[in-house]
Amino acid sequence: MELRLVNIQAENADFLCKSIAAYLTQRVGLPVEFVTEGSWQERARMLDEGEAHIGFLCGLPYVVNVDGPSPSLNLLAAPVLQGSRYAGKPVCYSDLLVRAESPFTDLSELMGKAIAFNDPTSHSGSGVLRYQLALRGEDASFFGSVQASGSHQTSLAWLLEGRVDAIVMDSMVWDYEVQKDPALAARGRAIETWGPSMAPPFVASRQVPDYLQHRIKNALLGMHLDQVGTRILRSGLLDRFELIQDSDYKDIRAMALKGRSVEWPIGIGNFA
Repeated sequence: MELRLVNIQAENADFLCKSIAAYLTQRVGLPVEFVTEGSWQERARMLDEGEAHIGFLCGLPYVVNVDGPSPSLNLLAAPVLQGSRYAGKPVCYSDLLVRAESPFTDLSELMGKAIAFNDPTSHSGSGVLRYQLALRGEDASFFGSVQASGSHQTSLAWLLEGRVDAIVMDSMVWDYEVQKDPALAARGRAIETWGPSMAPPFVASRQVPDYLQHRIKNALLGMHLDQVGTRILRSGLLDRFELIQDSDYKDIRAMALKGRSVEWPIGIGNFA
């Protein structure tokens, strides 16, 4: 049997997932192929239908899957990111970013302005923004325009090009972008940070036998205990993987429920 691992997070996590696939190959005793072909939607379909066996995905699609009529995923573990704001916990944040020279200091000053996020299925991009608007009694008309860019990296490019005034970006993705290009830290500025939210999980298809899911989970949880695993984790700005359970995602469920009152313009779509 060959296992397939897919990344349904931002593309800049591909390097981490590829290394984890190689690590699991050695620790699980079966070949683990990292699959990059096709769109993220196609890879999500593969995971949902059992054509892929392990996935790294956003917390919101996980919740929608397991709360739906035909759940197909089980939790394995969640990453604990390096950095003081993560406080040694498996959490992530959403940063409301503007250009460094912009005059804006908080969300209220973006009324009538152009904002972008990655995708309506994303908790860290769309879901958190819908929740923040709902908390304030606002809807999408608060902004002059709302755009779904297709990826966090595209949102960042749009911001730096001046195409939009602000973006909502996952903190893990932002950390990776700054790691690749430290100069970015001086070009973008967070005017609000939302969270913490439970970190995106690694999951297994329920079509994977229980004993194999257990073996994969144990391999992830033990990565920080050996030299090879530690090197992979550090390359991805991670401390370790931590054991999690479905109830840990109650924060994302609550935000999705509150945010349902905010609908994006036709053409963007709404999720959860």
